[in-house]
Amino acid sequence: AVLMPLVVTPIVIALIVTATLDPLVSVLVRRGWGRVIASVAAVVGSTLVVILLLVLAVVSLAEQAGEVGAGVEAGARSVDDTAGGTLGVAVEGVVQLVQGVHAIVALGGALASFLVVVALGLLLSVAFLVDGGSLWARIVHRAPETHRPALDGAGSRALGVLGGYMIGTAAISGVGAASQWVMMAILGIPLALPVAVLSFILCFIPYIGGFLSTGIAFLLTV
Repeated sequence: AVLMPLVVTPIVIALIVTATLDPLVSVLVRRGWGRVIASVAAVVGSTLVVILLLVLAVVSLAEQAGEVGAGVEAGARSVDDTAGGTLGVAVEGVVQLVQGVHAIVALGGALASFLVVVALGLLLSVAFLVDGGSLWARIVHRAPETHRPALDGAGSRALGVLGGYMIGTAAISGVGAASQWVMMAILGIPLALPVAVLSFILCFIPYIGGFLSTGIAFLLTV
């Protein structure tokens, strides 16, 4: 991964995309689509959706990142004042986190260098979706005969788990971001849209992403 990132990283991206889109391709094939057309349509369509979400995120967050950060810092200091100054360390942690987010937003343009890797990953994902079944069959066939059923079953379960995780996380993130936007809009809390977009992105981080996004909304409310 370190010595050959241009090779390894696209393969990892392609495996994630393949596991995520394989159910959609299977549905399209059952509806009469050719597998090549179904694979290309699934990859291109999902890529356009992701690009749209990224553009929305950049536009929403870049324009109001300073306001969101200032609101979060003000909320944290207000909570600390209410607690009699006993949360000073936590407040400084929030301030450092906000500054880190500002740095990430400022470095967004540098991510353009990853476009080649992403493009290779998407091209590989099309190849995996079209011919991945036959490729996997050849790999399994090279294993000792007694181990083939276990290997085939493990690979199928791994693909299902990875695809299920990505689809489930996207669904949960979407519902969470939408409900957070609705609650903030009803309560009249400012910056509802950028916080909802940030919530959708953060919820892809296991375990702590939801707490971070909810904490941001809480501090803005304070």
